[in-house]
Amino acid sequence: MQAIKKGGVNYKDPPLPPQQSRRLRRRTESFPGTSGRAGVDMTTGRICCLVLLTLGVLAAVVVLLVTLTQPKCGPQQYLHGAVAADTEICSNISRDILKRGGSAVDAAIAGLICTSVMNPQSSGLGGGVVFTIYNASTGTVEVINARETAPQGIPSNLLSGCARLPIGPQWIAVPGEIRGYEEAHKRYGRLPWKSLFEPTIELLSHPLVVSPVMDKIINHQNFSQVGRSLCPLICDGQKFLTSGKTFRWPALQKTLKILAENGATAFYEGQIGKALVEDIRKVGSVISMEDLKAYKAEVSSALNITLNKNTTVFSPPPPLGGAVLLFILKILEEYKFHEASLSTPKEKGETYHIIAEALKFGNMLKPEMKDPTFSEVKVSYCSAREY
Repeated sequence: MQAIKKGGVNYKDPPLPPQQSRRLRRRTESFPGTSGRAGVDMTTGRICCLVLLTLGVLAAVVVLLVTLTQPKCGPQQYLHGAVAADTEICSNISRDILKRGGSAVDAAIAGLICTSVMNPQSSGLGGGVVFTIYNASTGTVEVINARETAPQGIPSNLLSGCARLPIGPQWIAVPGEIRGYEEAHKRYGRLPWKSLFEPTIELLSHPLVVSPVMDKIINHQNFSQVGRSLCPLICDGQKFLTSGKTFRWPALQKTLKILAENGATAFYEGQIGKALVEDIRKVGSVISMEDLKAYKAEVSSALNITLNKNTTVFSPPPPLGGAVLLFILKILEEYKFHEASLSTPKEKGETYHIIAEALKFGNMLKPEMKDPTFSEVKVSYCSAREY
């Protein structure tokens, strides 16, 4: 029996009747030491329960804190990453690549492959690509230039006497798109090469819809003659398809499957390249298999300027036009535009005038842009006051 204190009042258990007291003593005597062990076991059990309860409460508190302290993103802010492609379908494909653990470069390649299907008038395997890649681990920016190049057999006088540049197969350049993808993936890719093609290969299993932009291009009067060779792919009889109409592209699906399995070599040295050269030479192109085999993507460091002492802008070097853009931004920096620069009609007019003048001076420099492969190129920047 124990005496305990309850509410400041001494409390003592009432004594047991003599008969019950004798039975309790006999049981205790029959099992010497039992009473002590039972007390220890009960105490241990209570401690375990308390420990488990405490751990459970702590876990709940941790989960609650993590949830409450999770950064909140507005409608135009993204916590882990963002993709902006030409179409929602291609943006979703790139986003899913990121979700699977792919790098930003993986996502970009997958989105570009998709764009060649959804907007073939703007992008495709027969074109070129330029990557400007920021490496957060090293803080460096690298440019992969895989733009098209002139074939070896191009006539030296092709540009002479051209008031208005003509169109035709003689202007087809050596494609760099797939070599560019290959170089970027080799340097910065995480997911397997094949996996970047698979979403678009699946997309090609279904009918494609002519977009309003594609409709405007293929039904333009300047396209009607040269584009006729694309029938029956994008034609209904002898008429080009219009916005909302559907078409299928099994040949491109087959091409992407080959590239997914065999890599860029299939394009530049294999059956795809041979078929391409054969087709375009029939209509007057001078591209050869030697041109395809010799093609290489170029890797270089980026140009950069610092604006307002706290913002660094990077751009591909010549012959790409980034140097002109940086020149324009450097001029505009001196005018220190702010919210009040557009607050009144007068301020707005003056601001737009200054921007237009900067664009005009930048445009005048475009003829000075030269290819460093064939010319010595120097890029330097000055302030608007120095200029």
